[in-house]
Amino acid sequence: MTPNDDSSSSQLNLPFTANFFGNNYNSFFINNNGNLTFNGPVSSFTPQPFPISSRPMIAPFWADVDTRCSTCGAVYVAAPNADTVVVTWNNVGYYNQQSIPTNNFQTVLRNQGGGNIDVDFRYDRLAWTTGSASSGIPAQAGYDAGDGVNFFTLPGSRTAAVVDLETTSNVSQNTPGLWSFAIRNGALRGKPRTIP
Repeated sequence: MTPNDDSSSSQLNLPFTANFFGNNYNSFFINNNGNLTFNGPVSSFTPQPFPISSRPMIAPFWADVDTRCSTCGAVYVAAPNADTVVVTWNNVGYYNQQSIPTNNFQTVLRNQGGGNIDVDFRYDRLAWTTGSASSGIPAQAGYDAGDGVNFFTLPGSRTAAVVDLETTSNVSQNTPGLWSFAIRNGALRGKPRTIP
């Protein structure tokens, strides 16, 4: 994506079908502010507590990302094969055009067939939590089906502790900075729950 504040990509094709909480999607939008959405783009830069909208969202780090500064990185998308999509927020700054410090994180979507997908949140570096126009509200990470019912929020979201996602994990190997989720038959495997 070109340098911007609060913009989104055009509608992008998924190379596979994703069954996300009972709805099948073949396209998505990348929003500069640290999330992916289905059904349309989202420009909101201050994260609201899930559930919030009719825009189904996958949010590795929903906050006020600003890539306009001269030393900021950018947002990239790649499909290394027909079963994988990778979106990377590479060394991104925060509003208003601040590049010290920067964050580096990504989302990986992997096709598992029949609409089933795996979703990884990978955090290399989380050094800021909010932009100057967000009333001090830190980033939120997680999922929202957009139906007002199905949602999941990662630990520390909307608090200063959200940066701890860089050093914590939910996988058995306890790989720091990796949060991985299996979405099967349109739902998170196991009993979905919200972590305050």
